[in-house]
Amino acid sequence: MDKPTVINNVETLAHTFTIFKYGAKKFYDLGVQFSRGTKLFSVSGDTPKPGIYELELGMSLQDFVNEFGDGDTKAVQVGGASGFLVPRKKFQETAIGYQGKLTGISLPTGGSMMIYNSSRSMFNVLDNYLEFFREESCGQCTPCRVGCQQLLIGIKAVKRGERPAQYLDKLLKLSETMQITAKCGLGQSVANSFASIVENFREEMIY
Repeated sequence: MDKPTVINNVETLAHTFTIFKYGAKKFYDLGVQFSRGTKLFSVSGDTPKPGIYELELGMSLQDFVNEFGDGDTKAVQVGGASGFLVPRKKFQETAIGYQGKLTGISLPTGGSMMIYNSSRSMFNVLDNYLEFFREESCGQCTPCRVGCQQLLIGIKAVKRGERPAQYLDKLLKLSETMQITAKCGLGQSVANSFASIVENFREEMIY
């Protein structure tokens, strides 16, 4: 009681080692404005070097792909299924970090980085994510419970040609509604991956 809590997780211990060895100033100098220091990242997917790595915050996705990609990286899912999928054309302008980078786009991440190469179907990736969200939804609130099911049913219907391509726009609006009205972070975050995949790889949702 009335004692400070020591959190002995891997990332805390990694930061502690860096600070003890090189000093707080050196650690603070790593990264960029509002994204100081380093972070542990789980790198998986189409990579020759899967594993856990400590990387400097603020690095561009292009630098990340140059280090961990297989030479044919098509997209990177930043932050797991609840995060954002970034296509190849946006690698250079996107940084891994928090809001406040002076130039470009910064994406916060819980530490998960999934790499996809050109052999991957983004429809299958999204289908897999939505199956996960549907199973994980507790069902307490209607936006998440019904929304996850309708998004999954909807993309399958478009893919089979049972719905027109324009139906994807209605599904995007549904995901936006979920983001605003769902009671917890799971339902609110579905729109992140859904919108970023549909908007950047719309043709793969249709053909």
